[in-house]
Amino acid sequence: MDAGPASKVALKARNDAALAAQGKLEEALAVVEEEIRRSESTGMNLRVAVYAIAGKREAALKALQTLLEKHPGHHPAVVRGEELDEFRRLPAVQDLLRKAREKARK
Repeated sequence: MDAGPASKVALKARNDAALAAQGKLEEALAVVEEEIRRSESTGMNLRVAVYAIAGKREAALKALQTLLEKHPGHHPAVVRGEELDEFRRLPAVQDLLRKAREKARK
C-alpha cells in the first residue's frame, strides 16, 4: 500500500530530523535542498526543523523567519512535532508565528 503525500512528508521530516540529531547536519541539509526544489514551503519547513533539532537555534530562527515571510499562511503547519516543542516555545518563535498570523489575516 502506497503512503499518501502527507505521510511521505512526515516520514521525510523524521528521517531528516534523525540525521540532524545524529550530528549529520550537512547530510540533512542536502536532503532539505532537494525537497525545496520539489516543494518550496515543505522544504523550508524541514530546514527549520533540521536546524532546531541540531541545536542551531539562530539558523532555525532565521529559516523560520524566511519561511513565514514567503508563506505567512503556513504558520499553523510549521514547527510541529514533539522534537520541536522546546524550539516552538521560544519567545522569538512565538513572535514570528504571531506576526505571520497577523499578516495572513490581512
